[in-house]
Amino acid sequence: MDLKVRRAFSTLVQEVSNYVDKFGGFDLELYGLTEESMKDMNELPMMIELAKSIMRFISSNYSPNWNSFGYFFWEHGKLMEEQVNILEPIAERMLNEGELDISEILSQIPIPKVLPDGIDYQKYEDIFDQLKLPSAMFQYIFVCENILRKFIIQVLDNNGYPSVDSIGNSPLSNNINVRKTQEANQKYLPMRGGSHDIYYLDFIKLNNIIINLWDSCFKDKFERQSWIVERIESLYALRNRVAHNSGDLTVDELKSVESDCREIIKQIDPQIR
Repeated sequence: MDLKVRRAFSTLVQEVSNYVDKFGGFDLELYGLTEESMKDMNELPMMIELAKSIMRFISSNYSPNWNSFGYFFWEHGKLMEEQVNILEPIAERMLNEGELDISEILSQIPIPKVLPDGIDYQKYEDIFDQLKLPSAMFQYIFVCENILRKFIIQVLDNNGYPSVDSIGNSPLSNNINVRKTQEANQKYLPMRGGSHDIYYLDFIKLNNIIINLWDSCFKDKFERQSWIVERIESLYALRNRVAHNSGDLTVDELKSVESDCREIIKQIDPQIR
C-alpha cells in the first residue's frame, strides 16, 4: 500500500477508535463495523462515513477551544478531516464500482513476446507474472503524466508562456539545457521535446512549475496546492520503483496509483481543449 495512504488510514482508524472509546455516542454496528473490522482497508467507505459523522458532531456541539481532560475536539476533528481528504477518492471508487478487481486488470495484460522462437514461455511463467504489476502501474502513470504535461502546456500558453524556459526559473531552465546538451552529444538518439521543452523535464519537475506559478496560473485550477503536489510526489516515487525493478510492489499500491491517476485526470480533463 502506498505509504501516504497507509499512514492516512492508520491515523484515521486511531482517531475514530479513540473518540468512540472515550466519548461513545456512535454505534459501530449501525455502520457495519466492529473494533476489529475497522482496521480492514476493505471497510474504508464505512470508516469514512463514521469519521464524517463524528466530525459533524464535533463542529456542531463544541467550540473551537473546548477540551475534555486535554482532548481538544476541534484539533482531532481537523486531523480526521485531513485523513478523509486523502482517503475519500479511494472510498468513492470502492463504492461506485465495488472493490477494485485488480486480478482482472492484471489478467488482461498480455505477455510480451520477448523470448526467442522455440522457448517455452511457461518455463518462465513466474517471471512474467512478476512483470504484470509494474506494467499496469507504468501504464496508469504514463498516461496520467503525459495528460498532465499537455494540461500544463496549455495553462502556460494561456498565460503568455510559450515554453518552460520563458518562465524565468533558472533551475528549470538549467535542467532543460543540460538534457538538451546530453542528447545533442548522443547522435544515435533522436532529440526529444518536439514542440515544447516541458518534455525535457522529469515528472517530479512538473511540481516546480505548478509551485512557481501557483498564484498567477494554477491557483484556480486545483482546490489547493498540496492536492496536486502530493499526488505527483506519490506517483513519481512509485514510478521510480517500477523503473528500478523493485520486487516488492503490491496490489494495494496499484490501487493507489489507479486512484491518484484517475483523480488527477478527472480534475484537469475539463480544462483541456
